[in-house]
Amino acid sequence: LGDLYLAHQRYPEALQIYREILSEDPGNEQVMLSMTEYYDAMGDTAAYRNQVDSVLFNQMISDEAKGQLMRQIIMKSETGAIDTIQVVSLFDRLIATEPIDGDLLMLYAQYLLSKNMNQKASPVLEKILEIDPSNSLVRRQLLSEAIRSSNSQRVVDLCIPVTEGAPEDPEDFAFYYYLAASYYQLNNYESALHTIEKALSFVAEDTKPEVISDFYAMRGDLYHLQKKETEAYASYD
Repeated sequence: LGDLYLAHQRYPEALQIYREILSEDPGNEQVMLSMTEYYDAMGDTAAYRNQVDSVLFNQMISDEAKGQLMRQIIMKSETGAIDTIQVVSLFDRLIATEPIDGDLLMLYAQYLLSKNMNQKASPVLEKILEIDPSNSLVRRQLLSEAIRSSNSQRVVDLCIPVTEGAPEDPEDFAFYYYLAASYYQLNNYESALHTIEKALSFVAEDTKPEVISDFYAMRGDLYHLQKKETEAYASYD
């Protein structure tokens, strides 16, 4: 009922309802969220910020509710009502003071990436991967950043967990390729060849021909560097 009053700009009635509920249930998440909207609608900036803090920096409030509030704040930032620095500051304070789950971290990472703040997003993505090593989307994003910055050792570290077994997805061959390429760049030719051979052993009917060709070409280059010309020609062929 309070939200209905708020939607119809009947602010005194909305506030009365919210206060009545909070007097009986001080930790009511939905009402606490509604109170942020109330103060925002009233244009009371100080009260709005205090209410935001009372939700975000409260261990009794669920990460789901905190995520809901941060999404509202992000939407406000898109209209120019809140600037990017304020949004980033809120997320940073939240991470520094409260243990938060992967979904909220992902929301932050997506926001940073949408603002082309890739470098700042990297440690957030690292935290997500720590929580969930199977998150291939995050691993690929970190891999892309490591490749862009020519960080061969980081590429190796990101690819090894995926290449310990057979590819679960045809796209996983990329991890084998970049692992081999990074070993190549690190002058670890034996590990590069081992990675290529392992990848080729998993080739199936649905493996893209260009993927197979790339592995053979790299293997040829590696054999050439090792003066194994017969093997090199065979790979190029």
